[in-house]
Amino acid sequence: HALARSGKVKAAWAVEDSLAAALGLAVDGGTEYVRAGRVAPQTAGSFLATVRQTLSPQAVFYGEAGRSIERVAVSCGGGGCYFREAAALGADLFLTGEMKHHERIEAQGLGMEIIIAGHDETERVALEPLRRRLSARLEVPVFVKA
Repeated sequence: HALARSGKVKAAWAVEDSLAAALGLAVDGGTEYVRAGRVAPQTAGSFLATVRQTLSPQAVFYGEAGRSIERVAVSCGGGGCYFREAAALGADLFLTGEMKHHERIEAQGLGMEIIIAGHDETERVALEPLRRRLSARLEVPVFVKA
């Protein structure tokens, strides 16, 4: 993922794809480092419960837990700086691994609820899909130690 972000590698698959899939997003848009999609209509608090069960019980929420959401954008790891892309994609809620305080305030000012779920936690979900892809491509068993 670091290579993809450095511009040295352009991958057909990214960590964000695994994160979106793990959270049940029906992805219908995105940018290089953001995926956005629909979720079943629910409150932000309900989605937070899913995040805490799927990624990290320590996920931190900023916003109105009772707000109805249908569109979520995600960016893995230190992707908090991509909040403007998430807003442009129409996200009601933006989930990332890390986000600076001023970015969070600006993102909330753009109308999004925020979940910060941890750098490693938002990237770890890619290990098993990556293992499967490598094993199929290389035609040898691949093992991942997390």
